[in-house]
Amino acid sequence: MSWKDLLVYVDEGAALDDTLSLAARFADRFEAHVAGLAVVPFSLPLEMSQPSRIRDYGARMRRRLETLEQHFGKAFSRRNGEWRAHDGLAEGGERLEVISRHARYADLILMGQPDVSHDVDAPPTDLPAQVAVASGRPVLAVPRSGWSGAVGEHVVVGWNGSREAARAISDALPLLQTAKTVRVQVFTGRNRLDGHGELPGGDIATMLSRHGVIVEVVRDAGGSADPASSLVAAAKDSGADLIVMGAYGQPRVRELVLGGTTHEMMRVMDRPVLLAH
Repeated sequence: MSWKDLLVYVDEGAALDDTLSLAARFADRFEAHVAGLAVVPFSLPLEMSQPSRIRDYGARMRRRLETLEQHFGKAFSRRNGEWRAHDGLAEGGERLEVISRHARYADLILMGQPDVSHDVDAPPTDLPAQVAVASGRPVLAVPRSGWSGAVGEHVVVGWNGSREAARAISDALPLLQTAKTVRVQVFTGRNRLDGHGELPGGDIATMLSRHGVIVEVVRDAGGSADPASSLVAAAKDSGADLIVMGAYGQPRVRELVLGGTTHEMMRVMDRPVLLAH
């Protein structure tokens, strides 16, 4: 199993350079095709919708896209990167909708965590998790603080027996199979063994071993009230450079509502996180 189509979301966030660098390293490692996507949604207030203001706004949007294309081109100057730009004024569509549509044709999406302090028009910090849920494809999120080191050599996996956690492990196999260490952090909850066998974590460890992944299983039998912080703490404790977990959420009318653990991980993450739904 390998990744052959990578999609990297390109925005003005603080983690952009590290995200592009990681995408370039993965492209070389997996001999994968890379597409860069920038989305500038149309968000001009109604009171500024005069034709002249719309033209000025459109010109600024095009300049933003050109700048982002230059960043992508610099990172992939020696590779065959494909550039995709979405102009919300000309093409319409919401940011999440557009990214998710492109994501469905990729094996992995790489995104920097948006930095809301950088741009008043910045998307929410949990956009990577929203894309994972809305697109059905795995998203590797780089924290807004940046991450220039290795990714996937030492991995912590969150496991609670759920469909989402199983999806995340399956999607992360290209990294898990070559990782030096993999720690499976098992969450059983209080008086709850749904999705687990007699020995929580044993079955998933056996499945991973058949894929050549040697794991250490650590059980959180007490039922952590905050799995996201527990995973971050486990990653720090083991020196992990990647957290793998399921992304939880559901659409409600015209918005997507994330689960509590997923939302909290987007708040406390301090290293790359691979999310899948």
